Amino acid sequence: MKAMIFAAGKGTRLRPITDYVPKAMVVVGGKPLLEWLLLKMASCGIRDVVVNVHHLSEQVIDFISRKPVQGLNIQISDETDLLLDTGGGLKNAALMLQGNEPVLIHNVDILSNLDFRQFEKDFLKAAVPAMLAVKDRQTSRKLEFSDEGLLCGWMNESTGEHIIVNDFPGHVNRFAFSGISMVSPEFPLLMRESGVFGFIPACLNLARDIEIRKYDASHEWLDVGKPEVLQKAEQFVHTYYNAFSK
Repeated sequence: MKAMIFAAGKGTRLRPITDYVPKAMVVVGGKPLLEWLLLKMASCGIRDVVVNVHHLSEQVIDFISRKPVQGLNIQISDETDLLLDTGGGLKNAALMLQGNEPVLIHNVDILSNLDFRQFEKDFLKAAVPAMLAVKDRQTSRKLEFSDEGLLCGWMNESTGEHIIVNDFPGHVNRFAFSGISMVSPEFPLLMRESGVFGFIPACLNLARDIEIRKYDASHEWLDVGKPEVLQKAEQFVHTYYNAFSK
């Protein structure tokens, strides 16, 4: 399996920290978020990783060159001139992700104990173009899935905004996206949009024509998106990530 790390965002929710440090370089438990994720990926047998950069990109590029992770071949997808959002960023890196292996996609500011190897096995068994890791957690924005686990819509429970892409029979189940997914190497080029666009809107558009499934394996999860979460993040990496640095 290959991997792409979304590390280009401005990290506005983490201000004022991210006024001077890109969110990928925010230190938790003695290491930047990016380093923890790279170490976990290496421990799971991933060898090829693409990291996209934009905000304070030179800091991320410099860190990767100064602190290589054993066993990883890391390529930079440079969005310094224009931030492409998650979908645009994935499509921009499409040629770097080509091959015969599935691609793990991971937001840099997400911590989890999700087993990447098991995710890959389940993805290959499902034989679908994309799987989205989800959780049943408190948030206003939810993805909707059929009883068979197929993506069929999106709902903002606060505003009532609702997107329906497939009207499957049976009950609609709502889950929150975890910021982790797996796609086939061809998937980035299937996305019809161009330029700046989001990954989830592109998935919703594609779900009208192809199967996109949920992956709801039980896992602990933390969005390191606000300064007040950093203390929780310290405990999280102590519990789930320290083994990767040994």
